Amino acid sequence: MNAEVSNEDRMLAGLAYGIPVIVAIYIILTEKRREKFAGFHGSQALFLWIGIIIGWIVLRVLLDLLWSIVYVPFFGPLITLVGLGLWLYALYCGYRAYTGEYFAIPIIGDLAKGTGSF
Repeated sequence: MNAEVSNEDRMLAGLAYGIPVIVAIYIILTEKRREKFAGFHGSQALFLWIGIIIGWIVLRVLLDLLWSIVYVPFFGPLITLVGLGLWLYALYCGYRAYTGEYFAIPIIGDLAKGTGSF
């Protein structure tokens, strides 16, 4: 655990990953965005959830297009499992942030660092 990070910042960073978009937007819209740990994890969590939501929509549209041509019954549950896996990954990131770990998700971490609000 990182001793320099306050309990409030660790809690907010962890919740930003676990509760889709709401806590991340709170961090970004308040003065918490200026704090290095909470601001970075709030931005990173927001980019992660936006990516998950857009990816989910794209997969559903592609599945619907595929099903208009030929019905493949196992693709529906497969996409559900992919969504569950991404949500579990976000929860894992929330756990890591709650323990005070400063980590960057590939590509998304670079976007979060580029926001520069912290």
